[in-house]
Amino acid sequence: MSRDETDAGAVASTPLSASERDWLDGLYAVWNESGPEGLARAAWHPGITWHDPPDAPDTGVFQGIDAVVEHLRDRLEAIGSATVTVNAALWANRDTVLVEISLRSGGRSSGIELDVPVFHVLHIDDGRVTEVWEYFQRDQALEAAGLRE
Repeated sequence: MSRDETDAGAVASTPLSASERDWLDGLYAVWNESGPEGLARAAWHPGITWHDPPDAPDTGVFQGIDAVVEHLRDRLEAIGSATVTVNAALWANRDTVLVEISLRSGGRSSGIELDVPVFHVLHIDDGRVTEVWEYFQRDQALEAAGLRE
């Protein structure tokens, strides 16, 4: 999936079509069913880059499917199970999608369940996710996607 340019400039803040939204919902459903290994097979480019939230502890940048899968497996081990639901999504430009998700997880050691908003800025090329920027703050995600409220 990639947004076609309609003119010389990029399309700004455009809702996803029904088929694009189905595709995106399907990606996050793969996460819920089979975690990072499933996404690696279904949607990620081999050279994917993952950027942790800038305000997360031990934040990092991970390059390539193997490194991203290992990193996300480690995160899942720390927080327990995690499921996601797409709340909203829009095109920021012809190849960038801003996605707002609800992340539900149960702390393995604490037993406390969390439901937190998380924002992903996805760069997509030829139907494959090439880069993910993750944020806990909506304003940071909007800025990263080149959008303003």
